Amino acid sequence: MGRRRESFFSLPALILMGALIALALYLLFPRQSVFENPGYLEKPDALSIAYLEVLLRSDSDNEALRLSLARALGATSQPSRASEVLAPLLEQQPISEEALELHLELLAERLFAAPEGPDREALKDQLFISAQKLVRQPFEPTRILELITPMADWMSQPRYLSLLQSTEDRLTSPQQQLQLAREIARLQEAEARPGAAADTLRPHLETVDPANRVDYINNLIRLELASGNPEAALALFKQVWPVRNLSEDALATGIRLARLAGSATDEAAWVQQRADNNPGNVEYQRELLAFQLAAGNTADALNTVRRLQSAPGKLNRQDRQTIAQVLEWNNRPEQALPVWVALYRETGSSQAFQRAIDLARGLFQWDTLLELLSAGAEQERLQPDGYITLADALIRGGQFNQARARLEEGRIAYPRSEALQERLLALLINLRDYPAAIGLLEKQPAISDADRLQLASLYWRTREPERALAVLDFEPADPQLADSVQAMRLQLATTLGRTDLLRQDYDRLLARDESDLTPALQETLLNLAVLFEDYPRALQLSQNRYQETGDPSYLASVAEYQLALEQWQELETTLDRWQDQVPDARQNPRYWSLLGLIQQRNGQVGAADDAYRTAWELAPDDESLMISWAWLKLANADRYADSLQALLARLGDNPSPLALPVLAYGHSALGQQRQALHWFREGLSSKSDDPQWLLATANLMEQTGSPGTAANLREQAAALLSEQQPTPPSRPEVAGLYNDPENRSQLADRYLRQIEQINRPMVAEQSQQLTRDTVNIHQTMNRAVQMDARWRNLGNFTVQRTGVTGQFAHDEFRWRVSASNVKADGAGRLNDTPDHGSEATLTLDRRDGNSIWSLSASHLPRYETDDLALAASYNRQWTDRIGLGAGYDFQERTTDSAEAWWLTRRNRAYLNTSYTPFSRLNLNAQVEQLTINSLENDRLADGYGLDLNATYTIFRNDPAWTVSAGYRNQQLSLEDELPAATLEALDQPLATSGLLTDEYERIGVSTRWFHGEPHALYRTTPSPRAFLGLDAGYVLSTLTAEVGVELGLGWRILGDDELALSGRRSSEGLDGEGRTEFNLTYTIYLGR
Repeated sequence: MGRRRESFFSLPALILMGALIALALYLLFPRQSVFENPGYLEKPDALSIAYLEVLLRSDSDNEALRLSLARALGATSQPSRASEVLAPLLEQQPISEEALELHLELLAERLFAAPEGPDREALKDQLFISAQKLVRQPFEPTRILELITPMADWMSQPRYLSLLQSTEDRLTSPQQQLQLAREIARLQEAEARPGAAADTLRPHLETVDPANRVDYINNLIRLELASGNPEAALALFKQVWPVRNLSEDALATGIRLARLAGSATDEAAWVQQRADNNPGNVEYQRELLAFQLAAGNTADALNTVRRLQSAPGKLNRQDRQTIAQVLEWNNRPEQALPVWVALYRETGSSQAFQRAIDLARGLFQWDTLLELLSAGAEQERLQPDGYITLADALIRGGQFNQARARLEEGRIAYPRSEALQERLLALLINLRDYPAAIGLLEKQPAISDADRLQLASLYWRTREPERALAVLDFEPADPQLADSVQAMRLQLATTLGRTDLLRQDYDRLLARDESDLTPALQETLLNLAVLFEDYPRALQLSQNRYQETGDPSYLASVAEYQLALEQWQELETTLDRWQDQVPDARQNPRYWSLLGLIQQRNGQVGAADDAYRTAWELAPDDESLMISWAWLKLANADRYADSLQALLARLGDNPSPLALPVLAYGHSALGQQRQALHWFREGLSSKSDDPQWLLATANLMEQTGSPGTAANLREQAAALLSEQQPTPPSRPEVAGLYNDPENRSQLADRYLRQIEQINRPMVAEQSQQLTRDTVNIHQTMNRAVQMDARWRNLGNFTVQRTGVTGQFAHDEFRWRVSASNVKADGAGRLNDTPDHGSEATLTLDRRDGNSIWSLSASHLPRYETDDLALAASYNRQWTDRIGLGAGYDFQERTTDSAEAWWLTRRNRAYLNTSYTPFSRLNLNAQVEQLTINSLENDRLADGYGLDLNATYTIFRNDPAWTVSAGYRNQQLSLEDELPAATLEALDQPLATSGLLTDEYERIGVSTRWFHGEPHALYRTTPSPRAFLGLDAGYVLSTLTAEVGVELGLGWRILGDDELALSGRRSSEGLDGEGRTEFNLTYTIYLGR
């Protein structure tokens, strides 16, 4: 048995030593739970990191150990290894908040340390991807924002902005949302996207604390302006500030925003408010005035002008000029004149000079006008019209020589001015200095055709008709001037007895187209045709003139020429036409004498005698009428012996040579030989070459005991018969109606006397007849001024017009000008009562034969604006019974309702026709095409209208009485809704049918009694003038009855002036409301 080996340590000792070592290790080195504490290793060393790695390899799923190791590596500047350690945690779902936070910190550290280059950009992309993961994690939104906020320094703004926007929907707290919106808006603004920033901030407006609300909205306004959206900026501004009582800074800001947004209404209100708050601030008043004038609001501009006038020392030249213009636009020329005059005196302004002259002339302030023009003449600044005006002012002051001197001065300054020459020539003529006027014309280097005509007129006035006729030996190129030259040449030739020239001019006129001749030349041609016994031509001309003018005197001439041409059937037709178309034909003695002549020819002796008697009762002193009547009785002496005796006695009181034949033959037929012989002897001196007269005288002398004298007379008659040619076969049959052939000569002599007396004054009877025949002409060719006040109820309120109308006519033209002030007495369904407005109309009419055309332009006040309306029409009477017409009205008023009258425009094209079956009945029809728009030209309705009327005249005068029947149909296709601008003007929302009537159909009858026409601009009948009208109808479209009444009266006040008033009431209009009108006028007739 071997020896037992001796041990160095015993087993208990070893166990004890092991226990001591384990205790030491436990005390010296931390446990795994310690390393799992994140705050344990603040300054890790390599041993700790190694120990952690060992622990992590033994427990790889321990998230705490992995986070501790990653922190330790990051703390020791090993971010890449730390990221690798964290990688498994980032693959989990959801990701640990601590792991993701550490990962982002490590990426930021690596990004900070990386140089510029691809690696740095890759790290930025990785950081952005990791941030996107962060946003998708179910963390608290505030925690996500805390983690994202530091990234603003490491990534681009678009990426950072997208991250913030991704978290926006996850915030639930309004304050958090507001804070995030501000950050997002800041970034969007930095990206030059102010509009997006404004869109981001706008939804959170209600979240903002009231103390910070103003600053917040101001920031929004700044962003809206920067994005080019001034309308939104203005709306935000109006949320902060009240409409009125703004501060000065707020007003300035509001005006600027309104101007940028194009809101004229807001800008006007704030400019007005600022000017009202600072009435002494001239600059603010200037701004307000400029705005008011740009809007055409001259009435309010006048109040602003008054403020400016209260500070004269602060006004510049432009201010004073504007003040003067505003005063003129507000119809205050008497106040504008001193302003213009002062401005001219201080600045020498040409515009001020011209306006002062025009106003002084219009206001009849001749002293001021004379002062201005005299100063202008001294400064040599007058134009030709200035010298003319200066001369007119001197003339009105009775300084004719000074006026002449000024005109001559102007002629020296402007030798080529035709206006100055014409004015000087007119002055010389008015001063009756005809030699000077002739010298002025003769000194002209090249005299015009018009001056030649004037020179000829001057020669005629100076009793040198031969020289005048010599001057007129030319043919003007101007057709109108050529007509005047020819007319004067005819007058001169008539005065000088130059029948050769008259014949030449007559042939020249015949060669021209009759339609090219003026009415005066047509009259001259007619007179020459009678002078040269060209009765066929005279008949044709008279018929044409009657067709063109309707003057009944031409119808009478037609009858005379038909008598001369033996056209008996045509003459009878003409007399019937005369009676039908001329109401007072039966009051014309010539009508009855011609009728008697036809009845005598037809063998109706009794009827002819009655006709002559009627004519004689109308003209008891007409010798030619009594001569014709005496020849009728002479042809039937047995039947009318007693009345023939009385008629011959009346003719014998003071007979003319034309009465001698009927006196001689009449007494002879009655067996009164000595009286007959007396009248035969009276006629021997004028009828010594008439064999019939000589033979009749010889027979009576032989019967009364003078055979010798009778034999001598028979010898003279035989000699004359042998010398005279036989009677031509075409001898007028009218000569056979009478015992004496002198009646044909009487007719020719009467026409010759008429030609000779063309330029002589008419007798009273002729003047009265001409007045009656030309009443219709004077209805259009007149001059009158009318002042009026008119009230018209439109349904919901009444419109009043107060103004003046003037009418002037010359030849075939008529001008009519009216100006009035329009105001409403209420608003109806409008938001506000319409402002007072000024309405003006200019109308030009021209009558050309059987046609008339008319042009009209009107300035109409609308609701808060003004408008221009135009109208044109043409009417022609194609035949005696048929007339046609057409016209177009542009932007006229719409009368469907009171509101439509202010808020809409109507365009109307129409065609009309009339037919007159006989003189008392007139039928007419009119078709209309209608288009109605809003004031902004939005289409509201279109359609058509139809009118059918028949009027029958029961009495023509004293008083006139007419009965009418009519039918009216109007159909409109309406839009469903009114435009927004139109709705804004109404106090309640309306459909289009609330303003316009889509369907209106009415049938009715009416009657009217009238004596003249009150309110007419032409004289109608003697005063008083009155009318009464009644009408009744049934409106088929509404199944309601409608009645109306109208009444008017006018009477003479001073001279021929008329004061008239009238009224009309209708129970229903187009909109179903009643209509009332009242008119009051005072008319001054200025002469015909």
